[in-house]
Amino acid sequence: MEFIKVVCGDGAMCIVLWPAIHRCALLMEVMEDFALNGRVNPQIVVPPIKTRKMLKILEWADYDHSYPHEDTDELPTWHANYLNMSHRSLLKLWKGAIYMKAPRLVRLIDKFIRCIILGKPLGTVKPLKIQLNLTAAQRKQLIEDGATVESIQKFCVQHGPNQHSNANEDNETTE
Repeated sequence: MEFIKVVCGDGAMCIVLWPAIHRCALLMEVMEDFALNGRVNPQIVVPPIKTRKMLKILEWADYDHSYPHEDTDELPTWHANYLNMSHRSLLKLWKGAIYMKAPRLVRLIDKFIRCIILGKPLGTVKPLKIQLNLTAAQRKQLIEDGATVESIQKFCVQHGPNQHSNANEDNETTE
């Protein structure tokens, strides 16, 4: 079975199997480079991603492989629960997904944030950890801005509550 060793920014190593490799273009590029150069035991160091976020990305990749879904406007329950975390944790996961070149995860996070901004109901088991108490004017401005990554990040920094991340609060276990 094909695998790659991923060394996280905090020094921990993860062994990543093919289904997850296939969902992260950065890992695919490393695998191809190793294959072209006849090298074995592929390994990559991902300095900006700590173990906890890497495990979250791999949890998504495994689920996405086992239960692929179509890109629609609706957000399935598993995905809503998976992404139900603090502002800070969600933005770190977003940056990790971008770094790992996992476009399906990036789109999923984008969809989650848009649902929150637009006030669409989400099928989460626990109450949302991100609380955006938007005024009608703020919601309108974000929608007019297209609810882009940049406008959402800027908004979260300016208006989001000061949330401190902790593993229990952010539902960041890898069961």
